[in-house]
Amino acid sequence: MTELITFPDVEALCVTALNGFLTDCKASTKVPNPRPDKLVLVTCIGGIRRNVGIDAPVVLFECWSTDEVSAQELGARVRAFVYSMDEYGYEGSRLVNNPDSETNLPRYQFQAGLFLAAEPL
Repeated sequence: MTELITFPDVEALCVTALNGFLTDCKASTKVPNPRPDKLVLVTCIGGIRRNVGIDAPVVLFECWSTDEVSAQELGARVRAFVYSMDEYGYEGSRLVNNPDSETNLPRYQFQAGLFLAAEPL
């Protein structure tokens, strides 16, 4: 029988790492209530298993703030941090301006592919 394996929770991994890095806001997988002025939302949006031992999820990082300049700066800091992570694999998209149509708050976002090693189940 083949050994059973699993992969780390990429969202939890990214949220934990970002919350250790960010000092002016929190990262989360859900928008808190009440909603803070600054927020980084982390969502796994797809990806593939590259081979038996490597998973390659694609993660969306959405960075909100009260004005466009600080949202862009937050996005740039988060992007730089994610690209320094050991799990970073490839750029899914560059940092882009994508204002939130529901809240009218400034939001910058990017996608990154990460490589996660298998773990025994």
